[in-house]
Amino acid sequence: MIQTYTMVFWLNNKRRGADEISQIIYDLFGCLNCFDHRILPRYRTARSKRAAQEVETSIQYLRNMISADMTRLKSSDDVYSISFFSSMDEDDSLGLTCAFGNLPTQSCNAIILQFPISYETFFPQADQIYLLFQRLTDMLRPYYSFVKNNKDPLAVPLWNVQTNKPSSVHWINYYSNRINKYDQEI
Repeated sequence: MIQTYTMVFWLNNKRRGADEISQIIYDLFGCLNCFDHRILPRYRTARSKRAAQEVETSIQYLRNMISADMTRLKSSDDVYSISFFSSMDEDDSLGLTCAFGNLPTQSCNAIILQFPISYETFFPQADQIYLLFQRLTDMLRPYYSFVKNNKDPLAVPLWNVQTNKPSSVHWINYYSNRINKYDQEI
């Protein structure tokens, strides 16, 4: 079985406007580009690769795109989700999915990076993955973040709903001080 890796950042739940979301995505793009320009998202995910649009990495472009998207939300409590990918070649493409909302669930307040099958060509040393994880954790200030190996995706659920805490330890983990306070924020 081919091993792939996913980097996940769970943010605190709150309403975020187009300006804040644009800044987060702009900063993400900048951080990814500092490591390897090949993992910089270049396309917005669409129904087919032919329909995928190239994206610019300017803050104004992102703000305009996200503002237009957010006007289509039915209410201010709706979850806003956007995703990108870096290459038309699926084996070399990093996927970036961002979801923002005011709901106390991990799935609507998450930034997820799915590394390509050929990620070793991007990061020949594990310390580069750790360094990227560390920089993104410092930038995003999540309450919980981790890097997991997708070799056995059905092994354990990521979150224990009874304790409202992470249910497993992954390859790389970050636990903020808020992790113990999270159940009080809900």
